[in-house]
Amino acid sequence: MSSPTSSSKTRGNSIGYAASFLASMRLPANLEQTHSFDKELLKEKQSAQSLATGWEMLDTIMLWLATLIQDDAVMEAEYSVFSSQSRIRNEILMLQRLSSFVPSYHGIIASPNEVLSGTLSHDAYLVLQDLTTQFTKPCVLDLKMGGHSYEPDASFLKKEKEICKYPEQDTFGFRFVGMRVYDPSHPESVDSEYRLFDKYYGYSLKTEEQLQDSFRLFFTDPSTGLVRVDVVQVLLNQLQTIQSWFEQNQSLCFYSSSLLLSYEGRPSSNNPESPILRMIDFGHVRRELGGDHGYVHGIKTVKRHLSRLLCQE
Repeated sequence: MSSPTSSSKTRGNSIGYAASFLASMRLPANLEQTHSFDKELLKEKQSAQSLATGWEMLDTIMLWLATLIQDDAVMEAEYSVFSSQSRIRNEILMLQRLSSFVPSYHGIIASPNEVLSGTLSHDAYLVLQDLTTQFTKPCVLDLKMGGHSYEPDASFLKKEKEICKYPEQDTFGFRFVGMRVYDPSHPESVDSEYRLFDKYYGYSLKTEEQLQDSFRLFFTDPSTGLVRVDVVQVLLNQLQTIQSWFEQNQSLCFYSSSLLLSYEGRPSSNNPESPILRMIDFGHVRRELGGDHGYVHGIKTVKRHLSRLLCQE
């Protein structure tokens, strides 16, 4: 049944194109009165249009019959279309639930020529929300999430290189990428008011105890020596929301993506802003059946360490 339909479709399309070409030669209504024109051309145009209409009607009838008798090829094609539409719709709805955990998007910066041509170079970049502007003395922590940061189709050398950087990432489900702690009285904060910790500091964290100490360092108020329990509790609640999303996600993996944690390092009645948790770095997100178990594992590990801080206070 599918073969005749396909054949008629081809013939219909061919004649349809010819009819479209002829139709583009719009003839005035008063042609016979104002021009000496070959009437045979007009007849051929009308004949081609009638024939094209006939093939279109035949195609419609054949498709209706194939659907009525549940032709396997037609039914499979319909199911594929509806299934794809359903997956895309569900994916959009899922991603909308994450909208409150990503920075606001403010457009693209590019040269005028790139804007006019619609082709962007590597020099173009996105403009995203600055997540620290609401704080006077922001403390910031960047955690690279997942058991590893390379994609499945990366070369063997690339995978080995990334694993050797920090083998413990597979165990913990994340790693410290960078940290900035407001502590103006500390000797390491002479040139600025912050203590800074880079990715090499993160590579040095080999045990659960060292991770715990690092989280305590980040959340401790230097003026009191106490953990900011209020901050930790808010972030724990936000982590739980993101974890719930990833546990339901069955189609996306967020390779080399990060969680950014930030809060006010100098609390007062004048800056009562709540701490924030945002997902950043989406350059390597890809569709994979089963979701992202590495990200879930990393969130659970972070939550476990933050919960310990609350228990110890």
